[in-house]
Amino acid sequence: MVQLVLFAAADAPPTRKPREKPVWCGRPSLWGSPYVGRGSVALFAAYFHKRIAQDAAFRAATLALKGRRLICAGKHRPCHVSCIRAFLRAQKRT
Repeated sequence: MVQLVLFAAADAPPTRKPREKPVWCGRPSLWGSPYVGRGSVALFAAYFHKRIAQDAAFRAATLALKGRRLICAGKHRPCHVSCIRAFLRAQKRT
């Protein structure tokens, strides 16, 4: 015998949270790297940390990226987005 169970809306089992769209971090976004070529990741890291320290609006916008999927068109790994991810991971520990 098959048993049919009906749920009222309030008793419904939880559904999975819809996946958020990834955040574009390439050019021309707020997080796009102004550097190209060899050494660009190191240059971006210095630029990024200086800007985080000096620009409160940029820091707040960056912190709002916690838990989001960050993407760019960079073909090299690590890329400038790796710097952003490392910063966000460090913020979770503090």
